[in-house]
Amino acid sequence: ESSDVTAVVGRTKYKLPEVKGRAFIKQSDVNVMQCFLPVAYEDDISYIKSLSAIVDRIANGNTAPKAKCIPILPESVTPDLLTMLPASSHKIAIGLDCQNVETVYIDLTIKQFIVGGAQTGKSNVLKCIIDQLPEEAGRYVFDSRAGDLLAYKDKVNYYSSADDLTRLIQDINALCGTRLSQYEYSSKEISSSEFYKALETQVIIIEDVENFILSAKGKERELSELLRIARDVGIGVVYTCVPGKLRGFDDLTRFFKDVDSGIVLGRPTDQTYFAIRPDRTFVPKIDIGFSVERGRVNKMMIMNGEE
Repeated sequence: ESSDVTAVVGRTKYKLPEVKGRAFIKQSDVNVMQCFLPVAYEDDISYIKSLSAIVDRIANGNTAPKAKCIPILPESVTPDLLTMLPASSHKIAIGLDCQNVETVYIDLTIKQFIVGGAQTGKSNVLKCIIDQLPEEAGRYVFDSRAGDLLAYKDKVNYYSSADDLTRLIQDINALCGTRLSQYEYSSKEISSSEFYKALETQVIIIEDVENFILSAKGKERELSELLRIARDVGIGVVYTCVPGKLRGFDDLTRFFKDVDSGIVLGRPTDQTYFAIRPDRTFVPKIDIGFSVERGRVNKMMIMNGEE
């Protein structure tokens, strides 16, 4: 449009012809110029190939240190995009940091609280953890009433009711006793915490901790004491809950509320367990969450456990 020409470069006696690459340029006066392409081409594919060849030639001839690539988040996070650590680290890759696009891990040697509203991806996080645990790892899964983790029933130590809870208590008691005995009969040249970290991963996974507490009615004190012993001998505890729950004051509820690490899903201001204040432009998404480890917060894109 002529009005656009005047607004950008000013008045000119020339008229811009409808030729690709033809443009006005303002120097001491307004002139007509012809933009050029770096390579000759026949179609879009040949243009990209020829241009890539020039880029490769320049890159190969460059003797300076290579510039660091600009990190870009993918459309979705799959396992092949993450850096997996050895099982001895007791750390599970869970997603990519939204700022530096580096792998974010969840430490299974400490309590991990996964909190978020309905349909925010809590079960997905648990599936990511279970799928990455080695076969020799101990996986003790107490499922929700909805049976969100039922598909793992034959792959883990599975529990889902108040009746099953007695069996879970027996299994964890036996595991704790074994670990305590192992340390007692060791040379004790290292601290107990370091000794337990050197053992294979053992983790208790609870889908819907509120349901777990209701199933434990009458056994709250016994279970809270057992879970504290499990924590002390290096057995991880990972559990999920929706915001606004865990209102009780019994020993078991207090054990679960006393936490400083976990993952927040959905709108972080809906919960009060972790102090997270996202920027005003934040929009909750099912694949976006906040990793919290001993108070340090990282916004991340979470791996899709279904892929």
